[in-house]
Amino acid sequence: MAGYEGSDHINGEGVALSMNEANAHWQRLPEDYALLADFGIRTVRESVGWRITELRGEQGWQRLREHAELAERHGIEVIWSLMHYGWPQDIDLMSPVFVERFVAFSVQTARVLRAASSDSRFYQPINEISFLTWALTSTGLMHRPGQRLTDAHAVKRQLVRAALRACEAIAAVDPGARFMHSDPVIDVAPPPGCSDDLIELARQQSEDGAFEAWDMLCGAKAPELGGTPDHLGVVGINYYHDNHWELGTGQRLEWHLGDPRRRPFSQLAAPVWKRFGRPMMIAETSHVGIGRARWLDDIANQILLCRQQGMPLEGVCLYPIVDRHDWGNTRHWHNSGLWDVEACGPGGAEGSLDRALCVPYAERLRHWQQFLPGGAQPHPLTSDTPSRS
Repeated sequence: MAGYEGSDHINGEGVALSMNEANAHWQRLPEDYALLADFGIRTVRESVGWRITELRGEQGWQRLREHAELAERHGIEVIWSLMHYGWPQDIDLMSPVFVERFVAFSVQTARVLRAASSDSRFYQPINEISFLTWALTSTGLMHRPGQRLTDAHAVKRQLVRAALRACEAIAAVDPGARFMHSDPVIDVAPPPGCSDDLIELARQQSEDGAFEAWDMLCGAKAPELGGTPDHLGVVGINYYHDNHWELGTGQRLEWHLGDPRRRPFSQLAAPVWKRFGRPMMIAETSHVGIGRARWLDDIANQILLCRQQGMPLEGVCLYPIVDRHDWGNTRHWHNSGLWDVEACGPGGAEGSLDRALCVPYAERLRHWQQFLPGGAQPHPLTSDTPSRS
């Protein structure tokens, strides 16, 4: 699968982001979808953008209609994220109005998508509830005008409440709707030579940080919110190199240095399957720079291990498929996509935003498509596509 980075929140410096426009994905939809055809990729993750769509009114809804119609013409299945961190700035996140407005937005989105596409629709109401909660309450990554959010548990409950009501409202107008909820799995390692108490604390932090929102969505925790296993649907596991750190110090367990304390992905996915018993996908994964190809080798081998152990891992999403800039520094591009973006021209001028294929990454993708279950048939590299070695 391919994922397009669609965050639309206001960053810590008060800058309103529109990541789908920053890398010209929305402006180049036909081109981007045509590039996917060379790799046989037919499923994508896209973000509707609650903040942007509602702000732009009918223009925003028309953009969504055209997007869905284009995906239909290209034969592409879309997993739509409705709220990718951003929400209208006139709403207090912790008020009942937040839930009411999000439900109304979700219903309108479902009506637009159902009218534009013939197959069943796939929705993620709120992207990464646990990560978003952490970002809002423990970091400066996101701007919160007039709000001081410190109660992480209350914020998470509010986001889960909104997601649950959105699922129900969407299903009422789109009975064939399917749902996915993604969050990172994390691995908190105890410090060397620590006590049994700290070992247990590290284990609890790993599970609570990753599982609590899913527990609420399926009704295992906070049942008064109304969650059920059907609400949870498909479990989306987001996994990057920095999902591992040491308890207390926060020191990263570096993948590129081969830190022996890192538990492999298959060991992190196993308790997700045991706990929830739902279909799973790797909803986000990638690396940066020259590490992209080797990261894919690592992930692909872990997918094979998961499948051998009976885990219903049904897909892997390369995220982002087209490069993105940093949330806080719009001039820093991560070089993390299958296609990089020509963001800078000569002398630091604004670039063309043309796509340049990362050839080593592409070669490993074509290799693994021959071995992973359901892999697409690889196609030869096309000579007219810019590339990078």
